[in-house]
Amino acid sequence: VSRENLTDLTPIAREKLFDTLYEGVLIIDWNETIVDHNQSILDIIRRKGYDIGKGILNRSVKNVVKDMEDLSQIFYSSQGYPHIIPAITIDEPTLEVNQQILLEKGGGQSGRLIIIRDITQQKQAEAQLLWQQRLLAAEQERKNIGRELHDNLAQVLGYINLQSKTILNLLEEGDTTNAASN
Repeated sequence: VSRENLTDLTPIAREKLFDTLYEGVLIIDWNETIVDHNQSILDIIRRKGYDIGKGILNRSVKNVVKDMEDLSQIFYSSQGYPHIIPAITIDEPTLEVNQQILLEKGGGQSGRLIIIRDITQQKQAEAQLLWQQRLLAAEQERKNIGRELHDNLAQVLGYINLQSKTILNLLEEGDTTNAASN
């Protein structure tokens, strides 16, 4: 057991948690070097259309951003965190970026943890829900207009019916003068 380092839980935890997270994770040291990441961040970067053949591990953030300018918001946000990086094309993902400052035991800052979630499906579901709500509102408005038209038409027809009965009664009585004025 000890020969295979099975007593060390760190690699097991890393494999089970860090490496299998759906969210992309970047760990950046205080010198602005990417010191760790999981597979999901590489998948997200590829879905944004970038070739990361030389990888991003142990590269400076500045060099990575130079190669992938529209992803610079992942590393530097003037909006604060969390923030959304919208998809530019239909094939690209919409990303939500969160950042946490990493502190040493003494309280000093040692780096940053950046977590990136692909929220494309969530945004698509929100758009579909909004579209369905608009359709429902339009249908409700059509029903309201139809009901109002029906009510108005019923009033007009009721008035015409009453007037026609009055005219018929006057004609039956031989009062053509009053029948003509109605």
